[in-house]
Amino acid sequence: MTTLIGDLSSNWPVRTPPQAVHEPVEMVEVVERRGPGKRRGSGVQFSATLQPWFLLGEAHALGAGGAQPADNAVKFQSAGGTVR
Repeated sequence: MTTLIGDLSSNWPVRTPPQAVHEPVEMVEVVERRGPGKRRGSGVQFSATLQPWFLLGEAHALGAGGAQPADNAVKFQSAGGTVR
């Protein structure tokens, strides 16, 4: 049994977890790419003054993380209102 387990262990493919690629991400681009058209809501407008802001990370993950607060703002804004 010990030999069998040893043979299986040595022949089993070693799976390494995917490595995150951290690169400079310009957050204004991430926010603009997300765009108000992708947010749900009834005629809700967004008003924001965006300033250059760079982070190290994954653009997709940062965009998804920033989308949640925007979606929550839409959810609690009255129809035709403005999120600032």
